[in-house]
Amino acid sequence: MKLESLALSDQAGTAQFKVYKGENSHLNTLVTHTEVASDRGFDIVNVTTQTGDTYCSDNEIRHIHFLKVDVEGAEMRVFKDFETMLKEGRISCIKFGATPSNA
Repeated sequence: MKLESLALSDQAGTAQFKVYKGENSHLNTLVTHTEVASDRGFDIVNVTTQTGDTYCSDNEIRHIHFLKVDVEGAEMRVFKDFETMLKEGRISCIKFGATPSNA
């Protein structure tokens, strides 16, 4: 396992990451939420972004057996950034949650 200080997105660069405080910490995301129950505020952290395909290529990852995606509404960004890996069948299994905003 390798810990990286970056976010996967549909393009390389930088993005603002919302870090929610308190009981809403599970909502941390690159995506702006319009419905946050009992919003206790958040901090903004600038993060480096990279596409999944580029990350895999740069790190010589030829195959992903299990990809878990839990990105609070940014699922399509993640899937788009793994376009080549998905088209070439190099991801065996993907688990993700769907909400009305990303279904």
